Amino acid sequence: MTKKYICDKIKFILMKFLYKIKGILFFLIFFHSGFLFSQENNRTVITIDNANSTRYEKDKDTGNDCIILSGNVKLTVEKGSNKNVISAESIKFD
Repeated sequence: MTKKYICDKIKFILMKFLYKIKGILFFLIFFHSGFLFSQENNRTVITIDNANSTRYEKDKDTGNDCIILSGNVKLTVEKGSNKNVISAESIKFD
């Protein structure tokens, strides 16, 4: 075996390896971007359109922090292409 033959063989093996890595990277990037895009569609957005007052307090039963909106409350809830409007005198988020 000559030196040139060995160099060519190593070059061939490295090129094969690089093509495999390139394919794997392409797949991972494509899959990851699709995964992020699908998460974007599953995101829920809550918009407070109106509330006369807001306050924070601890829930007496659970001890969790709560947000209380009161006085002519109007919320818009969007998830994907669905959009719902909620109106109430008061709303409590736990």
